[in-house]
Amino acid sequence: MLEEAHSKLEPSDLRGVNWRLIGILDGAGTFSQVLGDVVITAFFDQEDRVSGSSGCNRYTGPAIRDGVGISVGVVAGTRMMCCDSQVMAQESRYLGLLAQVAAYRLSVGAEGGLPSFSMVR
Repeated sequence: MLEEAHSKLEPSDLRGVNWRLIGILDGAGTFSQVLGDVVITAFFDQEDRVSGSSGCNRYTGPAIRDGVGISVGVVAGTRMMCCDSQVMAQESRYLGLLAQVAAYRLSVGAEGGLPSFSMVR
């Protein structure tokens, strides 16, 4: 799940917002929060591209949106090495899952909570 600090979102509001990953929900329903102060982001632009920070590195690639469907193509990234192997593993997991995304959902948090952006494979 990625979150952003806006109070109202429409499905078309995916673009132009710097989304921040707060965690990954796996197929078994287990939620894993992002490690410590690691920042993982996704920014979907008007040119059908996604870019951001994957924890240690920056990445960019095609992201074609069709209604609530989305397809993220092969991403290119910088190749800096993190000192923490857990952060590197989290980055690899995020980028691997990003390539499998097939749909997304935007929702506004209840009672003043932050809106969320969920990607689904």
